[in-house]
Amino acid sequence: ALWGSTPANVQQAFDSTKTSHFGTVNIEVDPSGEPGNLRMQFKLQQGYSYTPDYCWFRVMVNGNVIPDENGFTYYQPYSHNDPFIKRTWNLSAYQGESFTITLQSSCKYYENYYEQGDVVHIDDFLLWYELPPGKIDGLVYDGDSIPIPGAAVGLNESFLTYSDSSGYYFLEGVPSGPQGLHAWKMGYNLVSHYVNVVSGGQVSQDFLLTQPTMIITPTTHTHTLNPFELLTTEAQVENSGNGPLEWTADIVYPPGDTLEWLSMESYEGLILPNSSPVSIPVYFNAAGTSAGETYFANIVFSSNPDAVSYTHLTLPTTCTPCRCRGSAD
Repeated sequence: ALWGSTPANVQQAFDSTKTSHFGTVNIEVDPSGEPGNLRMQFKLQQGYSYTPDYCWFRVMVNGNVIPDENGFTYYQPYSHNDPFIKRTWNLSAYQGESFTITLQSSCKYYENYYEQGDVVHIDDFLLWYELPPGKIDGLVYDGDSIPIPGAAVGLNESFLTYSDSSGYYFLEGVPSGPQGLHAWKMGYNLVSHYVNVVSGGQVSQDFLLTQPTMIITPTTHTHTLNPFELLTTEAQVENSGNGPLEWTADIVYPPGDTLEWLSMESYEGLILPNSSPVSIPVYFNAAGTSAGETYFANIVFSSNPDAVSYTHLTLPTTCTPCRCRGSAD
């Protein structure tokens, strides 16, 4: 049969005059009565030949159109070949007795008629009972048992909260079952715990956040170098805190300075708490410098988390007859 006029709305798309262009799948569901809310989910992909109004899709239960969790009751493609998009429906209102799910499309042309054609594809169909979510609460504190306010606690961006002035946090609507829970704050190490969230219940999980402290020594270097002389000294990185310290270092020269006369043995590392300081060889090379000139550079130390115990550290170095001065931040 002919498609007829192009529909301007979903009612016209599923008008009885277009039934020969319908694609219909009926699924008979006999709920088992397990605890939880019955839900349906699948990936939906659509495409059209000449206009999106040539391709429509809807979901019905017992002959009535139902919305998905976002409130959509019908679907059309956005392009000739849309990506698969995950759609979810709450079927808890129907789980008390047997019912029929209808997946139905209304398309003018067949697949690959032009471009991808007017098509509807469904993949990864799921029908399951979802247990009610649970709640998690607890305290966030430091190594001295002092509460930490403003610490982020969560599973991901969808389940995230912050500790209050007393260090207390509360998360609700958390999916039941084992969950990876994380807590962090600037200057502290990220800490993770696995929590078994009870459906409809509440569990507690406290966090002790560790905090590294980075110290660079010595704070001053003064050296005299002859032309083309090489000198090796060292910078020492220490972690005096109670958490692991990841550090990096970069050598930054003034704008326009193309002579790289300063280098280091390593530029990154990990120092655990209560471990010995790490000595890093620092190399000065007077080759290519000009007598009587002063050369500057900054060794910029960074840490993860932010654990620097100073705002600016200068390590001046003097080279003779080419005076070379370096500093570290």
